[in-house]
Amino acid sequence: MTNQQKQEYTRRICGANSTALVGILYEMTGEYAQEAKHFLLESEYEEASRAMQKGKACVRELIESVNTAYSPGPELFSLCGYCMRQFGAAEAGRKIPPLEEIERICEKLGGAFGQLSLHNEGGPVMEHSQEVYAGFTYGRNSLTEETTHPGEHRGMYV
Repeated sequence: MTNQQKQEYTRRICGANSTALVGILYEMTGEYAQEAKHFLLESEYEEASRAMQKGKACVRELIESVNTAYSPGPELFSLCGYCMRQFGAAEAGRKIPPLEEIERICEKLGGAFGQLSLHNEGGPVMEHSQEVYAGFTYGRNSLTEETTHPGEHRGMYV
């Protein structure tokens, strides 16, 4: 994942409600599967393995967030387990089809949770995070972003 993509995900996570966070995790999982697929095609197996480990970390976070007491919790739990097995199959056999399956699943679920997040009236999960304003503010032909709290904590105080 490029630094620009990481910054974009960080910005989105800082302003996301609980439903949007789940969608973002699915998107990140699909992104890591796509990255691993690229590295496998280039025969860069260590980089592919690293991308798959990051994808599995996203899936583990999704598994932790699933409430299986309500529908569709059990189904989502099963899909997450399936994605973990697909990552394992891709890593063990250096195969691309399992990664494509993960991408397909995560694209659909990420989009679904993105749509659901529009109906979630709860505010951002992270408090005291930076607010980003984007627009044509300083340059005629360039998009400029401004933050309201340019601190280094990004909403997490320890």
